[in-house]
Amino acid sequence: MIGDAHKIFNTFIEILKQDDYTGKIFIMGRSLGSASAIELTYHYQERIDGLIIESGFVNMFELLKYLGFPIESLNLPKGTETSHLSKIHSISIPTLVIHAEYDHIVPLKEGKAIFDNVSTDRKRMLIVPNANHNTIMMMGMNKYFEAIEEFVFFYNPL
Repeated sequence: MIGDAHKIFNTFIEILKQDDYTGKIFIMGRSLGSASAIELTYHYQERIDGLIIESGFVNMFELLKYLGFPIESLNLPKGTETSHLSKIHSISIPTLVIHAEYDHIVPLKEGKAIFDNVSTDRKRMLIVPNANHNTIMMMGMNKYFEAIEEFVFFYNPL
């Protein structure tokens, strides 16, 4: 998934160039897709104008433990679990984090950790009250889309 994200991003940039697109580029990732969005932002910050993460996570291993997966059985090299956090630390572009108050798949503390660890003051967090992982848009549709619209237009004024 991560390797494919690079290929897709680079192809997308080529298509934009062919069409003489000169506007801003924002990356958005939801849930598992937040890993790809963070990966792309980490590698291509100079080409991206903003990052939007919904229901994202800092530590895949903590998330797997939370979901009951026996991560010890993976026999991963030491230090693997911190690679995602170091990427988040290096992100310095404007960032919007959206998370459900009662997310039962990716706990709210993961979204807060992204917000706390991204290295920019140009950041905002929206916590959608009374929502869970699968009801976030339905429960907070107006706030959800207002936050995205304000974020994009603030960093891409007409």
